[in-house]
Amino acid sequence: MRLHDGLFGVAPGQTMVLYQGTRVLGQSTIARAYSLAREDLDDLRENAAV
Repeated sequence: MRLHDGLFGVAPGQTMVLYQGTRVLGQSTIARAYSLAREDLDDLRENAAV
């Protein structure tokens, strides 16, 4: 799955679950995660602190 906005702390082995309201649409185990460019990561941290 590719997300529009990045997430912190995503790691291989974690479970991802997709919901629509209370209904489970799907589930998968994360096989790998990709890092953002350093500048993008700094911007995300600044915006998350608001």
